[in-house]
Amino acid sequence: MFAPLLILMLVCLWKIKFNFSKTGFGDYLQKDKTESVKGLFILIVFLSHFNKYVSYSWTPDVYAFKIIGVIGQAMVIPFLVYSGFGVMESIKRKGISYVKGFPKNRILKVLLIFEFVNVFKILVKFILNGFVELEFIILSTITWLDWYVFAILLLYFFTYFAYLIFKDKKNYALLLISVIVLTVLYVTTLYLAGTPRFYYDTVLCYVIGLIWSIYKDKLDNFFAKNYVFYPVVIVLAAICAVSQIFLKEYKIAVIITYLVVAVLLLLITKKVQINNGVLSWCGRHLFDIYLVHRIPMDIFFALGINEISNYLYFGLSAVATFVLVLVLDLTINRWIKRLSKPKTIKE
Repeated sequence: MFAPLLILMLVCLWKIKFNFSKTGFGDYLQKDKTESVKGLFILIVFLSHFNKYVSYSWTPDVYAFKIIGVIGQAMVIPFLVYSGFGVMESIKRKGISYVKGFPKNRILKVLLIFEFVNVFKILVKFILNGFVELEFIILSTITWLDWYVFAILLLYFFTYFAYLIFKDKKNYALLLISVIVLTVLYVTTLYLAGTPRFYYDTVLCYVIGLIWSIYKDKLDNFFAKNYVFYPVVIVLAAICAVSQIFLKEYKIAVIITYLVVAVLLLLITKKVQINNGVLSWCGRHLFDIYLVHRIPMDIFFALGINEISNYLYFGLSAVATFVLVLVLDLTINRWIKRLSKPKTIKE
């Protein structure tokens, strides 16, 4: 784990840029910039999930394992924040035409890719175990076993539903309030049902993305004129993080912590840019990597590769994940792109 984490840190330093002026980088939420941030965090997700399959005895590996563990569920925050921001930006630019195509171009697209990979996962599970539980097939098919996909589909639906209600008002604040209410109801329902906390503790970070899109200019000006709030947010995030030691049983404290971290992420990326080809590629293929990366881990674990060498196991899993992502690109993703293209009528 130490070597992969060290390599990831070095990759982050490649082409890194700093801007500590009051305004910072003006393009910090442009697609090419956010892709690299998403690429960094999907690689952290990969490392985190890999840790569940292995044990470490070498001290540097143990400390690297602990570093990844400290990040915890916060590693998905950029995905939710940037998703909310991107959806709201598209709504602002394209309006009703974008929203009308939302079920097909957003929700259906996610579902098609997910179900394609899910069938492959079920097949792999059957080959490795000799059987697959009916419960697993049903719950995985409806996305319930993958909290992130389940949550992002609901968040997309909440946004779509809210816009249809208030489309004639031309008031994004009403849309925002509606999404917040629906998301809070979702979080509350899962909490009362005793659902594992990771199903809902970060989903409100999607709302941070919506807010930042609607009020970006005002927020940028506020933080430029009130530079003191940078250290305030940093200290607040640190306090929230440390408080998790004592308040981790209080779900609301965890949710607030992740919301503060989401704001801190946006402020940091105004000052620091990690923008290189490696991270950008991973960011562009974030969803594909997320869906397939555990398949090689499961296969090589079943073959006992982890018992030979953790680093061999990691290398094979990483290469196989890369290959699977390319296969997705050449198959289902290409088909979906063709499906999404508007048909031209020949005269």
